[in-house]
Amino acid sequence: MSLMQVRFAFVALGLTVPALVVAAVQAPASALTTQQLGIVDQNVHRDPSALASAVDKAETEGAQVILLQEVCKSHLDSLIGTNGATKGWTVAFKQDQTNCPGTENGGVAAIWTGGTTGSKTTMTFSADTQYVYETDPDPTDAYTSTATGMACVLFQSEYRACSVHIVINGGYEKQRAQVAEIEPWMQNPAQNRYWISTDKRIILGGDFNMTPDRPAMDKIYKNPTSSSVGYFHEAYRTQQPAGSVNVCRCGSATANDATVKFDYVFISSNVFSNTAQSSLSLSTNASDHKLLYAASSINF
Repeated sequence: MSLMQVRFAFVALGLTVPALVVAAVQAPASALTTQQLGIVDQNVHRDPSALASAVDKAETEGAQVILLQEVCKSHLDSLIGTNGATKGWTVAFKQDQTNCPGTENGGVAAIWTGGTTGSKTTMTFSADTQYVYETDPDPTDAYTSTATGMACVLFQSEYRACSVHIVINGGYEKQRAQVAEIEPWMQNPAQNRYWISTDKRIILGGDFNMTPDRPAMDKIYKNPTSSSVGYFHEAYRTQQPAGSVNVCRCGSATANDATVKFDYVFISSNVFSNTAQSSLSLSTNASDHKLLYAASSINF
């Protein structure tokens, strides 16, 4: 682990650079360390003020990762510069909607706030066809999906952060099929992608348009039920008993009307244990989805 990795991961703890240098020099090479990771996630519903709120939250908390859904590329470029140039960030963007103002389209974005040297990759679900929100009572919400999938930013060698937006009107079987594609895509030797077998530190967040108990989410959650066969632990821990081995598939509603939980932050189980300390705070802004901020201790 490089000094830069140590420095960026502990920004949220308020440590100074000299203190970090001393700690890094003194730590044995084989020591297991725990670091703080800050993640902002929100479906901003194409609203520029909601987007600004999410970015402000990330900067206030010193978050290293921002994951966005239903974000208009024009709004994002206006706020942080084209592809993050003004902020000096690395931005991966995947178009999947046709309902933003003017000629710009919306989609998902994954952002690393630590510099411009990260790399980007996107994927399109094979279980995707065009569909239209024909029954939405709000005509401004009507749109055609183009190619739903994920946007991922790769940074500091070991980190992978992906933003995803699972379809809602394509039917549950399509949702199940899309979720089932996520983990195999992250571990695809045919495309020289070995994220899981090489123990990369993977953050997955987004709007899944499903509650935690849905069978399709079995492919994401690592536990607690026997049907949970995924690779990820959820950052949400506030409803878990102290020291609990099992992790509930539960949590507060993330829709602003407080009816359902559709939005999640997951961290790969290779660096995030069942009992890892974590917090997930929810706040509201102009979006119809709550803003999620996860502060998680992960093991290295």
